Amino acid sequence: MPVTFKQYTDALLQCLGQYQFIEEALRFCLVRCHATTKFRLDGFFPYQAPLQAIEDAALGRLIDWYKTYTNNSELISDLRSTKAAREHIAHRGLALTLEEQESEEFLSQQVTELGEALIRAQDCFSRLMSEMEATDKAVNRAYAAMQAEYNARREPAPPPFKDQPPGPQEN
Repeated sequence: MPVTFKQYTDALLQCLGQYQFIEEALRFCLVRCHATTKFRLDGFFPYQAPLQAIEDAALGRLIDWYKTYTNNSELISDLRSTKAAREHIAHRGLALTLEEQESEEFLSQQVTELGEALIRAQDCFSRLMSEMEATDKAVNRAYAAMQAEYNARREPAPPPFKDQPPGPQEN
């Protein structure tokens, strides 16, 4: 069955959407890693989590930052490969010549490549889900430990960490 330009753009958007999920998963993990740091440093050093920087960062920067919070070097390597694939796909994306847009053979090849890239991105995201769960548990343990320390001193603990980027008025 011939592949149409619409099928190509649908595959492209699905792939790019999966890459966006990966970025958001990394942001989720980074915010919680910084929250854990904040809770453990409370009372010793002031620490302001760089929420806006995390929110504004591109995928490469997110991967570099997250590397400092994980021992999963295979995941980091796969994230970097995924980033390279995403860059290629995002920059090439819709920049097809008219001849390419009308070539069933070319579009079929591209849809196949996008499908393979999507599977790799889904695998990466799936492994990030485990990292998300672990970092969420870590921040909850750190906050509970901080609350216990404050309770032992009979002081009110700071409120739980809110993982929302600063609003426009706070920039």
